[in-house]
Amino acid sequence: MNMKTAFCFAILLFLGLHVDARFDLLPMDADIECGSCLEASRKVGKALNNLKMFEQVSLLSIQACEALPVDLEIECLKTTGDYIQRTRLLLKDFFHEESLCNGTGVCINETGVPASNGIFIEGVNERTPLEEKTCSACRRTVKDVIWKLRDPRMKTKLTKVLIDYCEESEEREDQCKQTIYRYGSIVLNKLERLKPYDLCLMLGFCDEEIAF
Repeated sequence: MNMKTAFCFAILLFLGLHVDARFDLLPMDADIECGSCLEASRKVGKALNNLKMFEQVSLLSIQACEALPVDLEIECLKTTGDYIQRTRLLLKDFFHEESLCNGTGVCINETGVPASNGIFIEGVNERTPLEEKTCSACRRTVKDVIWKLRDPRMKTKLTKVLIDYCEESEEREDQCKQTIYRYGSIVLNKLERLKPYDLCLMLGFCDEEIAF
């Protein structure tokens, strides 16, 4: 893996952490477990189909790429677009209700057969208490991750991950490592300045009506 791939991987890895963390914090009472799973699946599906949201993600990646020299910035921007699209398709498949809810056995009816899609009504547009809790959970998670990024040990771990990817590259391994050592901290410092609510809003986990 060359240096441009390594930096773009770091950007999308950071975004992926927030998407995954959202479900770790969802309330999972036995009576509403399936409904909560389907609701979460719908919310993510809606967010992933929102082109405006991905425009915001692209802007975020641009801000990170701007920390690099001009030649590397151009390469970073070209590669980031491909990675964003690839990540989008991967997340859509993973968080589809057939995979997330039915395939995992979360939604099972009394006969032991995976539940039908009728449990959740697609047309509901009103914000539910679950959505508000999801927004709060996202903000808490983002805040926690940003706080951890201020820990030198966490930065060291992230740097090590990128170095490992450099070592897998058959070409330009040394140049890849030098770039990470030189500019990695600059990119991480930009990520530290992210505001939790703004990031959750652009990812579709919060609505503008929800107070900060």
